[in-house]
Amino acid sequence: MEEVIYLTKSKSAYLIKKYIPDELIKFSDDNFDKLFSLHPDKKINVICNDKSVPTFRYHASYLNTPEYD
Repeated sequence: MEEVIYLTKSKSAYLIKKYIPDELIKFSDDNFDKLFSLHPDKKINVICNDKSVPTFRYHASYLNTPEYD
C-alpha cells in the first residue's frame, strides 16, 4: 500500500509513502539480533574535507578502496 502526500497546492512536489509488508516486519522482529551481529567489528573514521572524522555507525566497503595517506 502507498500514499501520496502533496507538499504544494499545485501538486508539483510530493512524497510517496510506502509501507513495509507485515511478513517483513515479523521477520526483522524475529531476527534482529542475528542480523545486527553481522555488522563490522569496529566503527571507522571517514575522510571529510581532508580530515579524518569518527563515525557513530558501523559501515564497511567491500570494494578495492585505497587507504588514505
